[in-house]
Amino acid sequence: MRVALVNRLAGIHRGGGEVYDLSLAAALRRLGVDVEIVTGRPSLRKPPAPVVEVSSLYARSPYLRAAAHRLGRAGWRLFDLDLRLFERAAYGRIAAARPPFDLVQVTGLPRLARRIEVEGRTPVVLLFPGPPSIRHREEVRACRTVVGVGAVTPYLKENFREDVHDMTAGVETSLFRPDAPSARADLGIDDGALVVIYAGRLVPLKNLPLLVEAFAGIRREIPAARLLVVGGGPLRGELHAEARRAGLSVGRRGDEGCAIVDAGEAPHVRMPSFYTAADLLLLSSLNESFSLVALEAMACGVCVLVPAVGYLPRLVADGVSGVLYPAGDARALVAAAVSVLNDPGRRRRIGAEARRAALERHSWDAVAAEFAALYRKVLGR
Repeated sequence: MRVALVNRLAGIHRGGGEVYDLSLAAALRRLGVDVEIVTGRPSLRKPPAPVVEVSSLYARSPYLRAAAHRLGRAGWRLFDLDLRLFERAAYGRIAAARPPFDLVQVTGLPRLARRIEVEGRTPVVLLFPGPPSIRHREEVRACRTVVGVGAVTPYLKENFREDVHDMTAGVETSLFRPDAPSARADLGIDDGALVVIYAGRLVPLKNLPLLVEAFAGIRREIPAARLLVVGGGPLRGELHAEARRAGLSVGRRGDEGCAIVDAGEAPHVRMPSFYTAADLLLLSSLNESFSLVALEAMACGVCVLVPAVGYLPRLVADGVSGVLYPAGDARALVAAAVSVLNDPGRRRRIGAEARRAALERHSWDAVAAEFAALYRKVLGR
């Protein structure tokens, strides 16, 4: 079975959706599926995040998303142009592939999925790790097979169609593990510091102003606490500005005396060392359809403090495998963080339970087996 997984950004950066597709592709390959990633690269330069996990096909097109993000709501036309240019290039690479693909899985691009089905006459699985816009309703309804991940599935069923396949996410528990070497020494953070980590894209959905506000409150109670930020995105400058307004210094290393250590974007294989450098993972998101970051931290035995939105209340058993707080509530977030940071025994108990939950329910091999079964069903095998 020869399968293409189409992801617009897997060659550009590593957000949750990109990690999902790359990890799924690697697990499918272990099952014997001949899989390739079809992804974008800027027209005039090399891929910023080359795909090394599996074989890849790069579709060259202008990368306009950073400019679109800076324009805010006014940038939606530029965002749509970015997608259209990529979809045209990706369709060309898929149509020209030899031998041809038996099936194509498309992440979050219903217009491209429909074109591959109709013009390319190739079976398609349309995957949504995040919720699509309502304006794509007719295209989503026209596609033969649609898959939702986590909290996206009920959203799709309510707003688009009833026949949505429900899938979960996985984690490489052999990579993300409690004994992974810590990055503390490399980051200049001493062993006695209490470290709160934020990992993820620096984009509006992650509610970064709340992250900074909450950490300022944590520092008032625990002056020696450090915030470790690992991730890339268009709002890095805004994050630093928010920190300065809150009286928090930002630097690249903890031994510079800064309150916030901005480690930048890191390769996925290095992420375990950042998680194990932390005492607590903190997310401030407005919504999370699944949150691979929380699952990866849990697999590393790290206590997670996350908002009760999206799939997170299903992923995290409050007080058992993590801690939930009311989304957007800075006061509740600070109180919960301070309580956990001041109780090392509780952190250890929650971290151990988090690791157990990740091992039992979220292996990538099990998730890939479910996808392979769906592919065979779609292909009539």
